[in-house]
Amino acid sequence: MVTNEKVLQAVVNAIEAVNQLLPTEARLGKTVDTILMGDAGAVDSLKLVNLIVAIEQEIEQTFHVSINLADDESMSLAENPFATVGSLANYVSLLLERKSS
Repeated sequence: MVTNEKVLQAVVNAIEAVNQLLPTEARLGKTVDTILMGDAGAVDSLKLVNLIVAIEQEIEQTFHVSINLADDESMSLAENPFATVGSLANYVSLLLERKSS
């Protein structure tokens, strides 16, 4: 069963995997309020690509479902799903709900 807590944990696990590749001062926070993109965001284009790949892999391992985070829909939404860890987890949950229906 897909729960928001399990999705958030999968996103956090992916962040931890990306953080292992980064120097300490460049690591990403793992709270729901951590800003990823925008004026105070910590994610540049390379980190974003690594994070997207890590999340997609983590979701596939955890839920046995393949999702695509970098599609036209995610880039055209009014609110950026990559703005915070929480908004990203919510977007992943939405994609998983669509896959299960």
